[in-house]
Amino acid sequence: MNTETDNYFLDFYHLAPEENRLKIEQAPVTRKWMDDTSMGYAYRCLPMTYANRHGWCVRLEQDVEVVWGGEGNSESTTIICGRDQKGFRMADNGTGNGIVTFHLNAVPRTSPDFNLWIMGAPNLVIPGASPLSGVVESDWMFSSPTSNWKITEPNKLVVFKKGDPVIFFIPIHKTELEKFKITHHELSENEEMHKHFVEHAAWRHETESKGESVFGKMYLRGVNPDGNKPKSEHLHKTRLHLDKEN
Repeated sequence: MNTETDNYFLDFYHLAPEENRLKIEQAPVTRKWMDDTSMGYAYRCLPMTYANRHGWCVRLEQDVEVVWGGEGNSESTTIICGRDQKGFRMADNGTGNGIVTFHLNAVPRTSPDFNLWIMGAPNLVIPGASPLSGVVESDWMFSSPTSNWKITEPNKLVVFKKGDPVIFFIPIHKTELEKFKITHHELSENEEMHKHFVEHAAWRHETESKGESVFGKMYLRGVNPDGNKPKSEHLHKTRLHLDKEN
């Protein structure tokens, strides 16, 4: 257990005994639709693979199959299977209007002044369903939060598959976002940025004209078009702390 004096912590107070808990883990990099791209080409996109693992998640222990009849009441949403997992309620239809609710079954506690942004995992595609997002004040909340998905196609069988990270969350500061100031400039005003932009555009045009792949791995390697590294640190993987006693 952490204390109010710790700068960064994320504690979970579980409703279920240890043997009945769904594991909380760093989200996986893999996505089924990315696997299906030619030669796994989607995994070459560092912004996507970085986002895929940029938070913690809860993955399903078994398939959840849902059909929504198109009406606004909760009874119009039928959970065919997967409602209870490891002895606890995992999937629910109580909200209505085609909303499927997944339960964390734990009360989170974050460092003071931090919230939890809860959503479906980034780049997770569920045919017939769209993830909803919510921000909870997890530095004081007293209930277990949920992740919600909106069924988008009535009378269609929607399947959330075993292993899907349907609950995903990242801590965010309550007020830091409000401190950012936005300004607008012409690209030419920044000499270095303009130089790198023009060099990369020229390289891309020349490479395409030769019929070659424009996947030059510059961004992946963290180098500018001239081969020099930027002053900012290049990160390509997020390594999150994981509690062994999950």
